[in-house]
Amino acid sequence: MADIDAVLFRSLWRRMPDRRTVTFRRRTAATPTYTNYTVKEAWYRPDGDEEGAPSQGVYLRRRRRWYFPKEKLANGTIAPAPADLVVNTTTAIDPTAGSWTVLRQSEAGALGAWELNCVLLEVRGSFAVTVTVQRRGTAQDATARWMPTTTDFATASGWFQPDGSEANANLLEKTQMPTRGTIYFGTYVSGLLATDTLNVGGTSYNVMSMQDPQHLEELQSVTVELAR
Repeated sequence: MADIDAVLFRSLWRRMPDRRTVTFRRRTAATPTYTNYTVKEAWYRPDGDEEGAPSQGVYLRRRRRWYFPKEKLANGTIAPAPADLVVNTTTAIDPTAGSWTVLRQSEAGALGAWELNCVLLEVRGSFAVTVTVQRRGTAQDATARWMPTTTDFATASGWFQPDGSEANANLLEKTQMPTRGTIYFGTYVSGLLATDTLNVGGTSYNVMSMQDPQHLEELQSVTVELAR
């Protein structure tokens, strides 16, 4: 039996179609901070899309496997790890661009390449709503009560998922809009406070609780209640 040519096997990636250039961002600190590397000859295979949380299909997790020839990533001197990013642009055969978060790293058999299981978290742009974070001022009246003044602290795209309505004990009637719900932010909003008010489509909601992402597959979310 003829010996297997290991060098030939490690070059099998050269036969893969649709190879392209991407940016690999290696996480170097918990802050986080990154070091960028250009990776030529990368390719991917789709792993499907799914709903990230109840959101009428607006909050998505897009999954795919990226492949990097080892010799093309910093000349083979580094290995990818969870929380690193793969950044791509749109092409004629790839309409989905973004920063893909590495969830798992492994070796792609005899291809001489890294296999990276990645996820792209997304609030679908065509359905996203604008969320304005309003912050209460520090001015007080003569009786030391807070003045009802706010300033816009931040604006972000996101999605408001209603969780129902309830009777108003003072008005003895049902409101005509959801009184409870969850807001998912498409991009992380830093410095959010429990005393902030979130305005969605002209309706103000008080922050009831805040959930920072605990896993790489989660978006920041806030549980809210109608401000009365």
